Amino acid sequence: MAPIPGGPEDHVPPRIVSVTPDTNSVNFHGNAVAFLFDGVVNDRSGPTQDLNGLFLISPRDGAPRISWHRERIDVRPHGKWRPNTAYSVTLLPGLSDLSANITKYSYTVVFSTGPTLPNLGVVGRVFDWSAQRAAPNAIVEAIQRPDSVVYVAVADSTGQFHVGPFEAGTYTVIAFVDANKNMVRDPGEIWDSTQVKITNTQPMLEMLAAKRDTIGPAIAGIAEDDSVTLRITFNKPLNPDVRLDTAQFRIMSSDSAHLTSLSVRTLAQYDTDRARARADSTHVADSLAAVRDTTKRAKPATPKPALVARPTAPEPPKPSKPAPATVVMIKLALGSHLPPLKQFRVTAADMVNLLGYKGTSSRVFATPKAPAKPDTTKAPGKPDSSATKHPPPPSKTGGGGGQ
Repeated sequence: MAPIPGGPEDHVPPRIVSVTPDTNSVNFHGNAVAFLFDGVVNDRSGPTQDLNGLFLISPRDGAPRISWHRERIDVRPHGKWRPNTAYSVTLLPGLSDLSANITKYSYTVVFSTGPTLPNLGVVGRVFDWSAQRAAPNAIVEAIQRPDSVVYVAVADSTGQFHVGPFEAGTYTVIAFVDANKNMVRDPGEIWDSTQVKITNTQPMLEMLAAKRDTIGPAIAGIAEDDSVTLRITFNKPLNPDVRLDTAQFRIMSSDSAHLTSLSVRTLAQYDTDRARARADSTHVADSLAAVRDTTKRAKPATPKPALVARPTAPEPPKPSKPAPATVVMIKLALGSHLPPLKQFRVTAADMVNLLGYKGTSSRVFATPKAPAKPDTTKAPGKPDSSATKHPPPPSKTGGGGGQ
């Protein structure tokens, strides 16, 4: 199937002419929700190339049934429409026409198979917690308790979502980043969950998606920052609500000597302390220099031209909590150090992941070779005088022919 050649080129994506039933309709007893477009749409659109990945029915009872009729697409639930239930049917971005013009926006129609349409739901934003940025196109599920009816929605490009409408009650809300686009939370995908009780208002939720499972953190790598500082990287985030303790870490050399740890901090805490120390030392140095230099007088400030304010793009949304740590910095106590070219075994005990599960792991690492010291026994090289260029002496010519 291809467009008929000739005529002006079409660069406009498919547009919806009408949807049956109308949004906010009640007492719907039809067989399908019909989307009518302004032209023939491609039946091989979407991530699955068969339209199935482009439509979302909430509440969900399985994969929706899609029927293509050139300019019209009919959408049905996997089973039957539930009686006295509010539904939302969403057309996701990605539908194309025969000229390969693809839609970039979603469209949702809301209706009820009963006489009323509830006005409650769950709103919020999904973040990739570790990356400290919004999670676009994340899948959000609100599971009604105790009936286990699953309402579902897809977050927009800024991570914002709205799940519903549904009645008041208790719901388990799960948000996950669907890496393989199969609309199912799979192992390894980042996610978050919470439980809310909805009465007469819509709660605003912040969902912090991260790597969560039932296996405790393990050491993924060890590096030496300096002779008294170790950098330990874990394979998954650590629980920020659990305080780290030096007693959790054991550092043994190959000859069974035990190195004593002075402090253990996350990488963020370590960087903050170092920045504060540098700022304090700079402030002290500037203050001492100002006290010593009494000969200079302050010059009158030169007025600067007024700056014209320019509109700036709004800051992208960020989560309210800093990213959970995956790197830990260990400072060794006085008298303990890491000599070069020596092996050590580091054990991290009872490290807690985001779900509260503990893990203990060990890893062996070797310190690198010490950097070569500059040779101070040689005298500094002298410039090669022979390489200096001088202008040639003037040539002598015989006779008085030049006069």
